Amino acid sequence: MSIPKSEEDYKHIEEEINKESESEEGSEAYHEHELGLEIRTGEDATVLLLNTIAHTLAHIEMELGNINTAILEVSEKTQSLRSAVFTLVKALLYGSISKPEAKRKLLHDILEELMEG
Repeated sequence: MSIPKSEEDYKHIEEEINKESESEEGSEAYHEHELGLEIRTGEDATVLLLNTIAHTLAHIEMELGNINTAILEVSEKTQSLRSAVFTLVKALLYGSISKPEAKRKLLHDILEELMEG
């Protein structure tokens, strides 16, 4: 069974279940609830429960997708922050290096990182 994604999917599922319900003879007993509300039992309750489960599963799927998107964004931001900190450390180290070749390489690395970001 696939998870419904729209209200139209729910209507389609409900229509299929209703067709099955109509083709089979079942008891549609009604019971009075102590608050005076009439509730259906049997096949009608099954349809309601199945629709509720399908609808709730669709919400859960959507929220998991939102969480996944948020985690990916946090990962990207963390990687960006990490890169910026490394660039800052290299810039701070530049003044403490005495070898001209090492300074030139470090400066080259810093400029490349700044151009990428």
